[in-house]
Amino acid sequence: MIRASRGLALAALALALARPRAAHAHANSTSWIDLTGEGRTVTARVRIAALDVNEAVSASPGAVLNADDLRRLGPDALPYLRARLRVSNAGARCEPDAGETSVHRRDDTDELHATLRFTCARSLDALTVDYGLFFDVDPRHRGIATVRAFGRTAAYAFTARDRSVRFTSERSTARQLASYLTLGVEHIALGYDHLAFLAGLLLALGEGSTREALRDALRMVTAFTLAHSITLVGTALAWFTAPASLVEPAIAASIAWIAVENLARPTHRHRATVTFAFGLVHGFGFADVLAEQGLPARATVASLLAFNGGVELGQLAFMLVAAPVIAALVAVVGRDRYRARVLRPASAVLAVFAVLWFVERVTGWRFAGGRFG
Repeated sequence: MIRASRGLALAALALALARPRAAHAHANSTSWIDLTGEGRTVTARVRIAALDVNEAVSASPGAVLNADDLRRLGPDALPYLRARLRVSNAGARCEPDAGETSVHRRDDTDELHATLRFTCARSLDALTVDYGLFFDVDPRHRGIATVRAFGRTAAYAFTARDRSVRFTSERSTARQLASYLTLGVEHIALGYDHLAFLAGLLLALGEGSTREALRDALRMVTAFTLAHSITLVGTALAWFTAPASLVEPAIAASIAWIAVENLARPTHRHRATVTFAFGLVHGFGFADVLAEQGLPARATVASLLAFNGGVELGQLAFMLVAAPVIAALVAVVGRDRYRARVLRPASAVLAVFAVLWFVERVTGWRFAGGRFG
């Protein structure tokens, strides 16, 4: 629970009384820290007065560092910050990156600004911040913190006697599961490559009778769902993994394969098998999205299943929209001319885009405005 009232009072007191004095390196020294938590990442932006930077870089005590000194010595302060500013989530320490620094002018004095990004193993749920800057040289030091996490903003003042604070999401399990369900739906809605793959499969169903189309759709959807669920769950639970550098081009290749089959083959009796194979690949893609968000420390498996359920709901919604459109096209052009007038042109467009996506993902080029660049 956020100790907001106490933190706000301490913060106000520190802001009123604890401005760094140029006359002495550690007369009521103060640092300011802005912490933002999102997904499984915490970004810490720290403002340090020039006089306090001496301690972080082991410069001469009391030396006045100008802007050029701070630019030169600023990177040397990062190991000090990484050692004394710690972030953990649900008891597991979050790892900081190398960090970066810059110099800014404020109230006629120079400040060092440092940014550290902490990556946690799971989605943020119970965030703990341990602050230990400069207390060893100045027991009166204050760290004035603003924390933005879990949809809330709170202020807190770290002191030599009170160096740690804990923030919790305060979300019920039901709300947590709802957020992962929504994430799964959103990924399908925004995942153009997954939708293109499904579109390629559904387009071919317009050639057969309504009964055949329903039967084949059930087979393919079952195969795709089972396959991507296997790789999504296995990757999310760290049973196995696959590099994105292989998965992303393979997803593009799966779209191209289906599109070319639509152009070349009159029947698709093997489609369920092919769909299962490519579903395994798409499952790794779903897992990459979930990895960016991370799984929470509590109700981990339930949250994973909620995300997968959201993916299924998104797929179902797309099919419910696409099926009437395909049926209408069949009614307009006739089933005997559907292949020539709808299936082949649409599949040719899919094939072109799939090849462009494949080249883009293999080479790193970007296709925009009609050219690679």
